Amino acid sequence: MSDELHGLYFYGIARGATVAEQLAGAPSGLDGRPVFAVVAGALAAIVSLAPDGRLRPQRRALGAHQSVLKHIGARGPALPASFGVIAPSSGGLAAVLRANADTLDEQLTETAGCVEMGVKLRWDVDNVFADFVDRYEVLREARVGIAEGAASRDELIEIGQLFERLQGTERDEALAAVRGTIDTAARRVVANPPRSENEVLNIACLVERDREDGFDAAVQRAAESFDERFAFEISGPWPPFNFVSLRLEFDHDASGDEAAFEVIGEPHVEVSEAA
Repeated sequence: MSDELHGLYFYGIARGATVAEQLAGAPSGLDGRPVFAVVAGALAAIVSLAPDGRLRPQRRALGAHQSVLKHIGARGPALPASFGVIAPSSGGLAAVLRANADTLDEQLTETAGCVEMGVKLRWDVDNVFADFVDRYEVLREARVGIAEGAASRDELIEIGQLFERLQGTERDEALAAVRGTIDTAARRVVANPPRSENEVLNIACLVERDREDGFDAAVQRAAESFDERFAFEISGPWPPFNFVSLRLEFDHDASGDEAAFEVIGEPHVEVSEAA
């Protein structure tokens, strides 16, 4: 096999016993290349020959990555890899699968039959700071005091820190309230740091596929306890990225033992077609 010409673009990991069924009817991978599996022991890596040239996270490439993961994950346990991972060769990839077999098998068991659902809550106001000033007397008094005279740099820092503390308190309270409702509808919940000033919470939930309707209903119940200043957003289903840890280190100087793996699927692409 001539995967050393390109390396292998890595989508994720499945079990060797189910990967053939999961591959059946799979969409093309990046650059339209066939998706196949490198099987080592009980595990299989879902790959395609890597694209030529520099790999960029453009919409078409990201879409191909997600489409493959969605197809594979809907047909059996699968651990998704982040976009952009390239393994040096089949043998090198097989060596990594064998070295991490126990950990990967545990994660496949934990996420089997599940999808990831995202829940975001944000302050749905024109200006978050102004909204807090209206609602918190301590912040309003501090702002008035600064407005009456020339504010020093330290005073501006102090009011900013007060605002952040009040935000943090509301975020903690909101997280507790939401989790109190949705935890029973999810197998696991991960709270990610807010990504913007108006984001209250950003959580990822591992949800069993046959309980998605119940999860949506739980989020709706949680939303009913918040007033019109807040807005909820649900996204998904996604592969369980937030519940998988794939820290695989490839030896780019070694091709591996060619007898240590099996290839399932059709990896070959004519070089002239890929150029």
